[in-house]
Amino acid sequence: DLKDNLDLERERKKDLDEFKDKVLKAINTSSTELKQDFVAIKERVSTVQSAQKELGKLANEVIDFKNLFSNKTKRGRLGEEYLEDIVSDTMSKQHYKFQHTFNNGKRVDCLLTLGSTDQSIPIDSKFSWENYKKMFETKDENLQKQHAKDFAQDIADHIVEVSGYVIDGETAPIAYMFVASEGVFDAIVKSEKDFVKKARTKGVIIVSPDTLFSHLRNYKLIIQNREMSRLAKFLQQ
Repeated sequence: DLKDNLDLERERKKDLDEFKDKVLKAINTSSTELKQDFVAIKERVSTVQSAQKELGKLANEVIDFKNLFSNKTKRGRLGEEYLEDIVSDTMSKQHYKFQHTFNNGKRVDCLLTLGSTDQSIPIDSKFSWENYKKMFETKDENLQKQHAKDFAQDIADHIVEVSGYVIDGETAPIAYMFVASEGVFDAIVKSEKDFVKKARTKGVIIVSPDTLFSHLRNYKLIIQNREMSRLAKFLQQ
């Protein structure tokens, strides 16, 4: 009987030890999982905080963008910079000048120098934004008509101003009016006033960023073909 009791006690102790091992293992596993969960949560909080910072920056950028468009001088400079980027990305440096001053004192945003004097083409940026914006913001029909009328007058004035850069003896008989906003450009093209045709009668071509790029690419190809032709003639001599 004593032997049986001892065997039974050993079995109980063995079972108790195994139970303790299982409990400790479970505790260790739970502790590891808790640590992993804590790290994961910490990483998520960090990600959320970073995202909030980025949203804050974006909100400030949007506010700055609105302020930019409410400031006529800054908006005008934005149009000039956009024009400069397109020209400098497309043409070689020897074929353009920025902020060129003519003999009469007028200064144009860009002058394409494609060859002789009569192949120099002025480009001026015009950002007709205020009345364009008001046209779409108001829901009052009478105000819409008034803003549309004011917008049309803005465009007409800009066309006359740009036509003043066509100077006999200094430029080609045409000048470009660069409209940096595709939305404003579409409104000009679709206007019942037929501004595109009226501008052409004054030697002015109205262009958007996309259409100006196409024109510049054509000029670049013409220049390249002309230079290749000169080189071919030189080699034939």
